[in-house]
Amino acid sequence: MNKEQFKEEVREVIKGYGKDIGVDFEVVYLDEDTMPKDAKGSTGSALINKETEKMLIPIDVNKIKDAVSLWGVIAEEVSHIQE
Repeated sequence: MNKEQFKEEVREVIKGYGKDIGVDFEVVYLDEDTMPKDAKGSTGSALINKETEKMLIPIDVNKIKDAVSLWGVIAEEVSHIQE
């Protein structure tokens, strides 16, 4: 599995997990220039689109070194929705 396939599979796993806990997640892979203003400098963020009630998880791909760091960022951002 190459890097792009892995990222897409992670995106699908997160969507499935969201369905299990009743939250609609969307993982978006960005870079520092395209990250939301409030997330500049962060590896990831968690935002909720108030119109769709979908949780958006933008991730700066340039700061992800391996699969472990990707899962760590996703776990951290998903936990914010439960706060």
